[in-house]
Amino acid sequence: MDSWDTSWHHWRMTAMTELIDLASPPVSMEAVEAVTSALATPGDKNVNFALDVPRSCAKLILEVLTQERNQGALVIPAKHEFSPAEVATILGVSRQTVVRSIADGEIPARRVGTHWRIAASDITLALKEQKRKRHEAVVRLAKMTADW
Repeated sequence: MDSWDTSWHHWRMTAMTELIDLASPPVSMEAVEAVTSALATPGDKNVNFALDVPRSCAKLILEVLTQERNQGALVIPAKHEFSPAEVATILGVSRQTVVRSIADGEIPARRVGTHWRIAASDITLALKEQKRKRHEAVVRLAKMTADW
């Protein structure tokens, strides 16, 4: 299992909302060690620890916790490239749909040998576009229902 599989399994939560870039604010090694140590201690479901992190990082943590409480959250490493199969899992579509979207120019990708790689920022754009299309479909459906 490579590091992507491990981090994906570790960070993947029940549902998908938005991609959140946790790599941007600098976090001290002490903060990382506090969380690691707390998680390494066997015991209850709840884990207690204190963190001293930049305000921007605290806002991101709050957003993740809020989204997880409301509908589930998904955190993806910001500076990572993904295969079409991984993108399909993130978007909730088939791998073939992702490959077709790459061929149609809807999702930017680059070739590494014979394999496609998609940047995390492009997945963010694809998620926003997917959300926009769903909203448009709901509006059209509501209009059709009202006209019926």
